[in-house]
Amino acid sequence: FLSPEGEAMLRKNNLRTKLIFSYAAIILVSFFVITLFFYFYVQQSVRGSMKENIVEVANSVSNQLDSEIANLDRIALGMLGNKDFTDALTSLNNRPAHHSSLSLEEYEFQNLVDRLIFTLNTPVFISPMVSVFQPEKGYFFAWSIDGLDQPRIGEVLENIPWQEPVRQQAGARVILPPRQNEWSRQEDLVFSVA
Repeated sequence: FLSPEGEAMLRKNNLRTKLIFSYAAIILVSFFVITLFFYFYVQQSVRGSMKENIVEVANSVSNQLDSEIANLDRIALGMLGNKDFTDALTSLNNRPAHHSSLSLEEYEFQNLVDRLIFTLNTPVFISPMVSVFQPEKGYFFAWSIDGLDQPRIGEVLENIPWQEPVRQQAGARVILPPRQNEWSRQEDLVFSVA
């Protein structure tokens, strides 16, 4: 039904169509393979970069914590190395337990704590709070950048979850894990050295 010229043209069009599809398939497969290699290369690069960033952040946090703990140690040693402070603390510890309002002795001790904090040769403002307390004796003295939630002090002193582990260390330094600040209604996380 087709003339010889039509058949030749049809064959030529079929060949052209086959070539177009073949070239398109080669181009698409090549593009897919290149994209696949690029994807895996970028994925590995991003993973490597993420790992480096995580290590960098972890090292930075570790260095900051080490620095903060060293500063907290300086504050504690500065307070415990002060004869006036240790004499006043010994005097308070030798009193019988009571839960009355602040006596003159307690008021003077609070003033001593306040003065001592500002005379320490350490960046005290890294520490939002320095406290001296003994629940059995019913006293609590503190210095805080943010102030204290005074009505909660009695409740907190009765329910401090980390008192027993600190007592068991018998004066050795204990780094308390991050937790919500017991002395404040704020949701801030804190860590402490006791």
